[in-house]
Amino acid sequence: MPPELNARSAQLRVKAIRLQLDAAFTFCSTAGTAFILGRVQNAREAIANARHTAEAVHIHLAEPNHVPADSVASIADRLAQLENEISGLEGRFLR
Repeated sequence: MPPELNARSAQLRVKAIRLQLDAAFTFCSTAGTAFILGRVQNAREAIANARHTAEAVHIHLAEPNHVPADSVASIADRLAQLENEISGLEGRFLR
């Protein structure tokens, strides 16, 4: 594969992962709102979706050469924030 194509593919993978993380944070926000409104099942599903996304991002980060080295740290930081958010929701609402 030509180097330009490899670089473009890597950029698109990073963008896709960042979008997945954005979606997971949205699931967390949805879960918090659902709990406030008393929609516990919806909240549980939103947390499960966020957790599933976090696990998928973990897999991508662990895959050699899937994410460019210069992007790994920022994605890992954002993933840690997401996991803290998920844990906080689970601790507050899923006792």
